[in-house]
Amino acid sequence: MFAVGALYYINLKSNDLHQQASTVILKTQQKTHAINSISQNIRNRSYTLLTMLNEKDPFLLDELNQKLHHQAFLFRQNRDALKESRLTSNQNKLLDRLLQLTGDNAKNQIAVADLLLNENRTEAATLLFDEAIPNQAPILITIKNFVSLVEASNAAELNRLQVKIDKNQQMSFALVTLLSIVAAIFISILIKNLKRGDEISAHKDIVSDSVIDSALDAIVLTDDNGLVTIFNKGANTLFGYSPKEIINQPISLFLPNHFSNLLALREKESSGQAGIQYEDYAIHKDRSQIPVHVTLSDTAVHGAHRFSLIIRDLTISKESERRIAEKTHELDEARARYKELSETDPLTKIPNRRAYEDRLSDEINTAKRSNQPLAMIVFDIDCFKEYNDYYGHDLGDIILKRIAEVISNTLPRSTDFAARFGGEEFVVLLPSTDAFGAYQVAERIRLAIKSLEIKHETAVSEKVITISAGVAALSGDELNDVELFKQADTSLYAAKDEGRNCTHTFRRNSDHKKSNNL
Repeated sequence: MFAVGALYYINLKSNDLHQQASTVILKTQQKTHAINSISQNIRNRSYTLLTMLNEKDPFLLDELNQKLHHQAFLFRQNRDALKESRLTSNQNKLLDRLLQLTGDNAKNQIAVADLLLNENRTEAATLLFDEAIPNQAPILITIKNFVSLVEASNAAELNRLQVKIDKNQQMSFALVTLLSIVAAIFISILIKNLKRGDEISAHKDIVSDSVIDSALDAIVLTDDNGLVTIFNKGANTLFGYSPKEIINQPISLFLPNHFSNLLALREKESSGQAGIQYEDYAIHKDRSQIPVHVTLSDTAVHGAHRFSLIIRDLTISKESERRIAEKTHELDEARARYKELSETDPLTKIPNRRAYEDRLSDEINTAKRSNQPLAMIVFDIDCFKEYNDYYGHDLGDIILKRIAEVISNTLPRSTDFAARFGGEEFVVLLPSTDAFGAYQVAERIRLAIKSLEIKHETAVSEKVITISAGVAALSGDELNDVELFKQADTSLYAAKDEGRNCTHTFRRNSDHKKSNNL
């Protein structure tokens, strides 16, 4: 009874731990959503101010000013949500720092808006570009650090809960094993006592009703022909038959696979082993199926008590295993979703810089093991700041999404990897590809983007959206993450210096190969 009670308690504890894990994930997602909303809100307010700077209609200016105040209201909502959430001391320190920075930045933004409403555009532009926008850099860094702390705290908490869940599962399995051992010992004693006398004395002295009925598990004995001769209270409870209904009836009524398991018992006995244990599905009187664990032994006493079976109901155990498996699956899915969110750029929906850094490390290790080159392409949208200033950041975001889509769809193999590195920069990893092969891929992407013919009136030369690309490839001992990116980035700057809208491949003598500026 103690073991059964302990098993029930462990099951409840496991469910509680899974619930805690789900709560941790939910709270972390809420924190991440709030801090990401704050980050987006800060950008939105800058976009609103930039729009106000270019707007002369006083009515539209007033509407934009109201929009600015509404954005400030949304900021306070997300700020309050973070304050009310459960934070660590380090997270609280970063949040206090963030609120101080955003408070100072908000004062500058309000001052810019007031100047614009008073038609003092020159002073407003100076304040906006010299202080309000530059001051957002430490804010965004603080937000990034806050998100990293939340992710680290979440991972630690989930790992702690997973360790507890694993321990509970181990204890559950240990208790099930213990119950099996106890049952095996009981039947072993029963067999030895049966062998000491004939069937009548064994029935009277050893296998008495009081002994059999005191057992928690179902105990059934059959004769040589598989007819039930003893059927205890545990069996009555488990299968629904009364002893009167089942005595002298074939055991296959509730254990349809019994005779096939007898053959398995014979094989074990021929190798010197006594008894077998197996899991099966029994049939209840109402025809429902019951998962059971069976210990089957041959008493070697011919007649009424030839075969003995100890049968334990596994319904609770199986249900516990199912729930644990479901909760573990849910937890794994939540972790996978959280990992995907943390490694996906929210705007372009392609992998972000964090995912790129993880992938780069894996690709370098693979390249070194296979002695193959690894190529990298770094792309940058030409004159993108000017595009944002002229057309607005909303259209700029659309361009970033379109560029990301073209890069992803133009990569020739499923093993190739593209990510948004930051701002208007993208990076591509090409396993088992040399510099010439990477150059061809970069050119294909560059030309595909130019062929979109997206207007860009403020571009230096071309009046459409174009990109510049830097290519590098390394292998063997020379290959490492720092050197590979450094070479690709150097090539990108060379492409920029040559007038943009071209691809350069790194050369050690600084003689970069440049594509035709088509």
